[in-house]
Amino acid sequence: MTTVAAMNVGFNMLSLYFLFLAAGHKMHPGVLVAGYGLAYLLGKVAYISPGGVGLIEGGMTAIYLSLGIPQSIGVVVILSYRLFSFWLPTLLGFPAAGYLENK
Repeated sequence: MTTVAAMNVGFNMLSLYFLFLAAGHKMHPGVLVAGYGLAYLLGKVAYISPGGVGLIEGGMTAIYLSLGIPQSIGVVVILSYRLFSFWLPTLLGFPAAGYLENK
């Protein structure tokens, strides 16, 4: 794994950790890594949807709930995380790509 890829994964997990803290739930690092890693592995293995849309959210929710995270906190944190890490960059990237292509 290159340094940039490791930093990307590290910062993604750190943002997920801070979202759990903001929701009032102190997360054990092992639980954080397990839920994050298994969900993204599921998203990479299953080529059903681009970017793991739906698979990562559902998988991460199921994993964290099975690891003892309360449902109300888990669902809100995971959907917020995916909004900030996947949907906002995607939605902002399309107009930016069109603008930069015309330059």
